Amino acid sequence: ESKAAGQIETLSSKLVCRDMQIQALESKLHQARSCLLDVQERYKAAKAIQRERQTTEPALKQQLDRVQRLLFTADVRTHQLEAKLDEEKETSEHARREIENLADYVQVLETQNDQLLEINRDLASGISQATADEENLACLPRIPDRAE
Repeated sequence: ESKAAGQIETLSSKLVCRDMQIQALESKLHQARSCLLDVQERYKAAKAIQRERQTTEPALKQQLDRVQRLLFTADVRTHQLEAKLDEEKETSEHARREIENLADYVQVLETQNDQLLEINRDLASGISQATADEENLACLPRIPDRAE
């Protein structure tokens, strides 16, 4: 009986250990299930993201291609406008030089015109004086020619 009681106590102690081991295993199983549910949720979320990416990626690529084409077109247009601006600046500079040359030429012409007006006044004065002299000479008595 004492032997049986010892065995019962040993078995009871082993049973308590087994119960604790089972509880520990159940706890680990609960953690594993919780972890599994978490992994399943993450997997579902990743799949949803992948599906969304598969549907949005082509549209994004298309938009990116369009933006790249627009950038290229804008770059080409910018170079064209820069060339046109350079050409316009050159034309403007040429026109400015032409205007300056014409202004100088007008200045020369005005100076020559002033000189010509002065010459015309002198000529008019000389003609007027010659006419007056001629009229004065006409009024003088005529001196007979020696041959007469």
